[in-house]
Amino acid sequence: MKIALARSQIPASSVATIAAALSVVILLDAVLGACVIVALWAAGVLPALPALPAVGGLPIVVAVAAALTIAAGLTVRRFGSALRGLLSSATRGLAVLRSPWLYLRTVLPFQLAAWACRIGVVYFVMEAFRIEAGVATAVLVVVLNGAATAVPVPGGAGSQQVLATYALQGVVSAAAAVSFSLSMQVGVTAVNTAVGLAAVMLLFRTLRPVAALRAAR
Repeated sequence: MKIALARSQIPASSVATIAAALSVVILLDAVLGACVIVALWAAGVLPALPALPAVGGLPIVVAVAAALTIAAGLTVRRFGSALRGLLSSATRGLAVLRSPWLYLRTVLPFQLAAWACRIGVVYFVMEAFRIEAGVATAVLVVVLNGAATAVPVPGGAGSQQVLATYALQGVVSAAAAVSFSLSMQVGVTAVNTAVGLAAVMLLFRTLRPVAALRAAR
C-alpha cells in the first residue's frame, strides 16, 4: 500500500525505485535494532532465553541453502536482462546513500525522531499499566515489536505478545505482559488507522473517507 500510494503521486516513478527508497528506513531499523540488542546484552539487561531442545537441523539448513542457490542461479540465467533493469531502477531509490552528508541532514533526523516517539509510546503505556521497567526495557520492546513484523501475520499479532512476555519476564506476570502488549497494539493500530485515513483524504482532496479509500485502491 505504501508503494502503491507513492507510485500514484510521483510521475514516471517505478515500483522498484520506491521499494528501494523505503528499504533505506528498514536498513537503519535493522542496524539500530542489532546495536540495541548487543548493548542490552552487554549491560546484562537482556533477559535470558528459555532453554530449547537441541535439534539436529544442520542438514536441512544446508539443503535449503543449496536449493536457494541453484534457484537463484537459474533465475539470473533466464531473466538476466530483466533483472539488470530492475536493479538499475532499485539503485536510483538508494541514491541518497551515495551522499552521506545529505542523508545525515535530511533523512536520519526524522528516522531517529520516529524511534524516539516509538520508545516514548511504549514507556508511557508501561507507566499506564504500572509496569516499572525503565527506558531500557521500553527500547527492548520496540526492537522486538519490529522483529515481530517479520512473522507473516498482519501487524505481528500474537508474536508481539510472545516477545513482550519475554522482554518483561521477571518484571510482571505473563498475563500482565500479554495484556499490556495487546492493549498497546490495539491502541496504536487505532491511531495509525485514523491518521492514515485522514492522510489519504488529504492526499486525494476529499472529505469523504469511503471516496478516499476508493481512490487509493
